[in-house]
Amino acid sequence: MIPAKIVLNLSLILLELATNAVKYGAFAQPGGSVVITIGSDFERGSLSLIWQERGGPPCHDTGRVGFGTRLIEASVRHDLRGLASRRYEPSGLVWEFEFALPD
Repeated sequence: MIPAKIVLNLSLILLELATNAVKYGAFAQPGGSVVITIGSDFERGSLSLIWQERGGPPCHDTGRVGFGTRLIEASVRHDLRGLASRRYEPSGLVWEFEFALPD
């Protein structure tokens, strides 16, 4: 079972990622897709999530950090006590998240 606080934060993060994908990323053009991979490490008590966009317009780091990115990073760092990273690959934007599950 995943606690409600974690589910709420993850749903807001996924909503922000999906909104950005519609506006700027994989869902902004026909044929684009998103692959979400979820994993867990029960020995460490952690959960990981990878958001990988494919088939969208070319993406690159503009150096600009928007409100949504700040929201995602703050939510993961403070609310989920985890790590978030993003990278711009030729196939599309990739976000990786890892955070601890409560005991």
